[in-house]
Formats: sequence, structure tokens, C-alpha cells
Amino acid sequence: MEFLRHEDYDNHQWLQLIGDVDDGFIRYGKNSGIKMIREFRDPFHGIDIKVPHPEGTCNGTYVSPPLPHPTVNECNGDVAGWGGDLMTFYGEWRRDSGSYSSGYTYCMEKLAKLDAAGTLKLRDLVEDADGHNIAMMVRANKTIVEAVEAYYTSGGHLSRFRQFYSDRFQDAIKGKKIVERIPTNDIYPIISAGRL
Repeated sequence: MEFLRHEDYDNHQWLQLIGDVDDGFIRYGKNSGIKMIREFRDPFHGIDIKVPHPEGTCNGTYVSPPLPHPTVNECNGDVAGWGGDLMTFYGEWRRDSGSYSSGYTYCMEKLAKLDAAGTLKLRDLVEDADGHNIAMMVRANKTIVEAVEAYYTSGGHLSRFRQFYSDRFQDAIKGKKIVERIPTNDIYPIISAGRL
């Protein structure tokens, strides 16, 4: 996870959020001739997945798994994935709000769209769901290689959003509480600082 995220998701903010990457392991991988995989075609949606994004999400969810009750992840795992994208999307809406009649209109034009500009387009949601789902497979004792292979070649990706929703949000009432807490939470300083 760290090797696949290190080129895009290894700065001071990520250090504060989920910790540093193992530089010795990154050097070992590079010295062994392992090539960084940057993109691959999603077998279901046919969109290009940018590997560092789901692996940043995966690493965050792995080191800071969701808590069993509806709250923002105490260890920042949500913000490493969908929560961080949601905060960025909200900031983009606030920036652009003068050009839109409502937040609803903004979401209808930009949220989960194939070709929309900004964050939380379909690719971002796919990458966040995949990263979360694969991390949970690794937490359930699969290696990262086994989890990725099973997910993309044995049909796990076909129910990616159902898996992600049921695992992270469980139901609409808990999901609403979780989603509301991301842009409004002032309990965890790292989350508040990232939001700013």
C-alpha cells in the first residue's frame, strides 16, 4: 500500500493523517526493479483508475479502520479516502456557489459524473470504494496481492458500492451521521486542520 501511494500521497499532511511510508521498503522495491503502476482500466466502468488514490485510501483504512459506531474515524482513515474527497468537494462548492442556484444543483452537475471537473467524480468514488473494500479484505487476513487479485478478477468490483456502503455506513441513519461529521467535526485536530 505504501509503495503504491508513495509518489502522490507522502507529504506532511499524509504523515499527520495516517503516518509515513517506509522509505527503506520503497527503496527496496525500486532497487528490485518493481515498476510503479500508475493506472489501469476498471473492468466494470471502463474508466482509468489512478492507482495511488485507491492505495492511499486503502492504506488509511488499513491503519485506521472504521469504528463500530457512527462517527468519524478516530484515527483519520475516512479522511484518507472518501471523507477527504467530500471535504474538498464541499470546498469547491463553497468556492463556486455564486454560480449555482443551490448545493443540490451543484451536486447534480458534478457529483459522481464521468467527466465532471473537480473532486468526487465517478472515478474518485470508485477509487475510494475500492481502497476501502480492499483494506477490509487485508484486515480480514488476505495479503494485499491476494485481496487486489480477488477483488478485480473474481467479481468483488461488481458490488463495490454495495460492499462499501454496508461496511462503512451500514444504513441510511448511521450513514447520514457519518457523512455530516466529516465537514463539521471539530473533535479531531488533524481533521479540522485538513479541512481548513
